[in-house]
Amino acid sequence: IDDGAFPNTYDGVLRVSGSRFAFDVDVTQDNVTLLGPVTDTRLVFNRSGTIDALRSRRCLASFAAPASVIDQRDIIAYLERFRAGSADADLTEDGKVDFFDIRSMLSDIRTGCLELVCERP
Repeated sequence: IDDGAFPNTYDGVLRVSGSRFAFDVDVTQDNVTLLGPVTDTRLVFNRSGTIDALRSRRCLASFAAPASVIDQRDIIAYLERFRAGSADADLTEDGKVDFFDIRSMLSDIRTGCLELVCERP
């Protein structure tokens, strides 16, 4: 988990077999929080299920063809819109063009525009 405000990382295991997936995180460590450092905190996060499909989600950061793919053309097109204060540079859709829109763009670059569609366990 690294959202900029909390520079903590957690290691775990991801298993994929056919369309089944499972991941397990069980870590005890010192962490940085809004209230300062905290020692011996434990994070347990486990999930499993079936991947029903991969689908393209609405990708606000895709400004150039092909849609739902983010590449250098999208980054250049976005930065031009951002510098101009264009309304379509508002990726957080909060009515402002600011740092949080850049962060949203970087998140889409990192995660891409595909999402897993999973059945609920």
